[in-house]
Amino acid sequence: MNDHHPAAVGRSNEQATPIRFHLGEISPAPDNLLNRDFSAGAPNEKWPTDISEFRIPAGKVYLSPMIDCFDGMAVSGSIGMRSSAECADQDLTRLPQPRSAP
Repeated sequence: MNDHHPAAVGRSNEQATPIRFHLGEISPAPDNLLNRDFSAGAPNEKWPTDISEFRIPAGKVYLSPMIDCFDGMAVSGSIGMRSSAECADQDLTRLPQPRSAP
């Protein structure tokens, strides 16, 4: 057994399972408007979103929250069975009324 190679971990009679990657939707990358600056001086200035994958006994589910960078609170979100832009786009259709500063 080779401790430096992940495919060799386990019993010697087990086959290594190849890792399969899903490329997702092919589309042009959006402009980097935030430039990794996730701070905000007031509510409703920046609402980024992302898609996260979770494995549950029934399969995979995808969570797409939209977060207010001012205080880290979720302002919207969606859950789906497929990772797609549609999952994130659903956040935009359910946007709440803008919040005021505390």
